[in-house]
Amino acid sequence: MPRTQIQTINLPHRTGPFTRIAQFLQNSAARRRDRLKLAHLDQRLLRDIGLDSAAASEECTKPFWRT
Repeated sequence: MPRTQIQTINLPHRTGPFTRIAQFLQNSAARRRDRLKLAHLDQRLLRDIGLDSAAASEECTKPFWRT
């Protein structure tokens, strides 16, 4: 009995508008949470991650929807 080989085509995954909105909200909340945590780091910890206070305060003042 001959073997049949089936080829599949990978199509781009399209997400619906509700999924995109949910992803946007999740990403925005994560950015806001991270920026709030960054605002509370002291100079020593900022140095450890390679930031100075000016760069940290600039990042913390961005609105949650900006990357």
